[in-house]
Amino acid sequence: MSEAWVVWSNAQTKHPQIAKKVLGMQDMVHSTREQYIDENAGSVPCFVSTESGVDAFATSTTNADNSTVERLLTPLEAMRTFRAQIDTPTAELRPDHFDRQTALVHGPLTIEAIAAGNLKGIRKWVWERLGGTLYAQKAADALNALHAQPFTEHATMRLSQARRNRYSIDDIADLLNQLHEEDRLVIKSSETDNIKLVCSIGVREA
Repeated sequence: MSEAWVVWSNAQTKHPQIAKKVLGMQDMVHSTREQYIDENAGSVPCFVSTESGVDAFATSTTNADNSTVERLLTPLEAMRTFRAQIDTPTAELRPDHFDRQTALVHGPLTIEAIAAGNLKGIRKWVWERLGGTLYAQKAADALNALHAQPFTEHATMRLSQARRNRYSIDDIADLLNQLHEEDRLVIKSSETDNIKLVCSIGVREA
């Protein structure tokens, strides 16, 4: 049971009307808050999702010398950064909020940057089944492509069927190579896998 599931389950139980409102919200939501007691820097974290189902989080954080560092966040880090109580007050919008948000979307949150760091679902299953085995060499080019880019919908469907039908590792490697040779394994560029900004939150400087 994940921590995120527990938080969301509790929210639905204790605050059903607010949870219903959250489910109906549009993308591109932004807000701002002050730093929590366990934080020591201002930041602008963002959450994006792609049409192929890749979710990613990143933050633009202010260092002690006022320089800025951008990096991807793990889902757990993101959940703790975006967390808020019912009575958490909204703060004034950071003047650099949208500049930092734009820099993240064109930097660490590009398709190429997030794909390799978001091996999950069927991509993760294929990678774990073949990686480190004798079959990895057999499907080396396809595995490299898998690690660099999200699957196409067709590849996701075919490989999900393979998992349900308990294909052997050899058969998985053959299917992976076939999809790669047919140019139907991965999405080739960000032009065909649009990123949408789901939400962002500004954390004010102390």
